[in-house]
Amino acid sequence: MKFEMCRWAKGWESKKILLLMSVFIFFLLTDISLYAQEIVQFSVSKKEVVFLVDASKSMGGRGDNAIMDSVRQILYSLPSDVQAGLVVYNTGIQDIAEVGSSPEEMERILGVAEYAGYSNAGQGLKQALSLFSDEKDVERHVILVSDGEIDMRSTEEAEASREEFVQCARLATDKAVKIHIIAVEGVTDVAKEILKAAEISGGNIYNEGTDRGIYDEEMDGKTHMEGTGNGIYAEGLGGGLPEIAWDILWRQFNFPRKSIGIIEGSGGTFHIEIPQGGVSKVKVLLAGGSEMENVEARYTAGSGRVTTGNQFAVAALTNPKESIDITFSLTEPSTVEAWLVMEYQAVLDVGVEYRTEIMQEEKAEPVYRHYMDMEIGLVGVNSKNINVWRQGNYEGHLAAYTVNGEEYEGEIKNGVINHTMPADGLDMVEVDVGMDSFYEIYGEVDPVQIKVELPPAPVQEVDYRPLWYILGGLAAALVLILAVWMGKRKTALVYVQHTDLGKQPEKYEVKSCQYTGKLNLYVVQTPNDRDIAPQTIRLFGRKSGRMTLEWMLNSCGIKLGNVGAEDIVFYPGPEKTIVVMDQSEQCTVMRGMEILKKGIGYPVNYNEKITATMEDGVTELEIHYKNLKPSEQQAP
Repeated sequence: MKFEMCRWAKGWESKKILLLMSVFIFFLLTDISLYAQEIVQFSVSKKEVVFLVDASKSMGGRGDNAIMDSVRQILYSLPSDVQAGLVVYNTGIQDIAEVGSSPEEMERILGVAEYAGYSNAGQGLKQALSLFSDEKDVERHVILVSDGEIDMRSTEEAEASREEFVQCARLATDKAVKIHIIAVEGVTDVAKEILKAAEISGGNIYNEGTDRGIYDEEMDGKTHMEGTGNGIYAEGLGGGLPEIAWDILWRQFNFPRKSIGIIEGSGGTFHIEIPQGGVSKVKVLLAGGSEMENVEARYTAGSGRVTTGNQFAVAALTNPKESIDITFSLTEPSTVEAWLVMEYQAVLDVGVEYRTEIMQEEKAEPVYRHYMDMEIGLVGVNSKNINVWRQGNYEGHLAAYTVNGEEYEGEIKNGVINHTMPADGLDMVEVDVGMDSFYEIYGEVDPVQIKVELPPAPVQEVDYRPLWYILGGLAAALVLILAVWMGKRKTALVYVQHTDLGKQPEKYEVKSCQYTGKLNLYVVQTPNDRDIAPQTIRLFGRKSGRMTLEWMLNSCGIKLGNVGAEDIVFYPGPEKTIVVMDQSEQCTVMRGMEILKKGIGYPVNYNEKITATMEDGVTELEIHYKNLKPSEQQAP
């Protein structure tokens, strides 16, 4: 099939130029998408919508097909958190469906509607507004479908209906209800009064067809109705009823959805994988550029239904499994675009680990500071505690969240958002995650309340000094050798937090210990942004003694220049630790979140990391201390 966009071009050269321009624009946009990462923004608030359908005599030619089809298109595409109702009116109120009625019930009402009589839009709008609930924090819309003016048997009745219509539109504004107008077959000058509801309430006007003659005032890239205020006919709000229906779904309701792709031609099949872990409902929405037929869906689910219209199809599943395949054909070659709407039942899951850091000045009592290391995840209800964010393509996804009301932006890594905060002085911590940046619908995900339970402060109950005296005597020889070797350098002092909380931390000199494990070295940043591959330095089997960061870099063939690496030193520590000491003037060295004091050694356990910002203020390294597997424990 040839591209439709090229039909107007005359000659092969015109087609070739257009194709080259398309390719250039494609790669340009692709390049931009690689570097621009933003939080997407959907509307996740509760919504109510009432369809107000004019069933006067003049609508009879459209009521049985296109109008009903466009309303069905919107109704069956909406997710379950959008409650819909219906009012059908002509001279009076012909029929209603309360807000929260099923799409099937509203389709039945539209199917038996009698298109006759006059157009009492005032009474119809009054009835539509009365159907909304009194629930707070709900977004509300009225979608009025009409082909013309407010018309009654007499001039007096028509004027009364017009006045009631305007009053109801103002009442809608007071209640934050937006009224959107679908002007079937365009709106003539005499029928412009029906558009006042959108003007007053700040809704949009959708004009079927392409005649925009009554719109002539350009402002901010939008075309306003002559003599009106907020009633906006924006670029793209016209066209056929199927296009208008999709625009209302995306622009007014903007519920979370994910684009699946586009198929061009006379038919095809969409294959959609369904992530596991709490998906309760799924809808696949198809929008065709021409009439669709022979739509079939193959799936495994608790229940399912396929609804089709002239240029749309919706496959709705509950408790879906694995995947769904949707096959279709078109009466005329065109394009079909598909979207996936997934609804989850999920709750936040926050894991907390408490960490204690000891701050101690020489000849002073130690000060204990506590921190909470939190992992924020999302668990599907009735899914055996499956983490939803570990099932789909969420790695690197940005999400907004709050902790005790403070706003943050976090990146999902390995299925969780990591957050660290001081815990001292807190009794409760509340964590909430905004769900409007996700392509799925999570409904009401309540914030999580966490009771802060700090570990008890160490109490000195047992005197372990005799044991340390014995160990000190055994290490005296090593201390003497190190003292001679280091010359005037300060002896490393180490503060050790014993696993026994009853033991006070105390300082000691580095003893005759053996190196164990290994160091994984990562050069995170250099002045010229040079990429340097990670390196591993095996410590097991090496002779005890002083090692500098400069020696490690040189042994790995890494040349960083004079950045102070020779003044960051390492020693073997007790109980399979390694001791790090910062003797530099300008470097900043951290053990985890703790900044190392100059000239004092700090023990590092397995799976802890050291971060070093060098004297140039740019070069940054990370050193991870890891254990060796038994098969790796061979002397170098």
